[in-house]
Amino acid sequence: MFKKNTSTKQSHSNKPSKKIIQEVNWDDVIREEAQFFALSGRSGRFAYMALLAFWGMIINGILSLDILPFLHLGVLVACISIIFITQRRCRDFHCQGTFFILVSSLGEITHTWFLYIRAHDLSTSISLDIPAIKWISTLGACVYLFLLLFPGKKDRTFTSTSPLLKHPIVYFGIWFILYLGGFYCLFGKII
Repeated sequence: MFKKNTSTKQSHSNKPSKKIIQEVNWDDVIREEAQFFALSGRSGRFAYMALLAFWGMIINGILSLDILPFLHLGVLVACISIIFITQRRCRDFHCQGTFFILVSSLGEITHTWFLYIRAHDLSTSISLDIPAIKWISTLGACVYLFLLLFPGKKDRTFTSTSPLLKHPIVYFGIWFILYLGGFYCLFGKII
């Protein structure tokens, strides 16, 4: 039914044909992806997954110390890094990523609150059954899954940036004020 093409092409030159094999230089890959706070470039799925796992371990370690200023500082640093790599991940498939950045920012806030409640066994005294918080958490998880599973376009010329990150200091300042305000409303303390 199907015929297999068995014809071979002869090269017109006397040079032997070369097979092009690309070797992965892991030093370059690690150096490129270890830039946690770089807004330029793009990131693949593996780098995105590795960074999420790295900052998750850091935040869990800080929660075990039970020192609130370290927790707030660690969450701020982790969020900045995660938002920057989310922007680079969105560039990988030709997207400005404003929606993904907003959802992942709000998701980081609620995720940290859930981790703090779980680490200090506060589930009996504080309830996060507010529908908006549940929707944000669920939407954040879906965004992370989408960004982990969606393949890139492999085009390095796309350099669009979300309008939210045109002034990153202002964006992260507002994010940190919302985070601390919510933390104070829920737990009655910041320090």
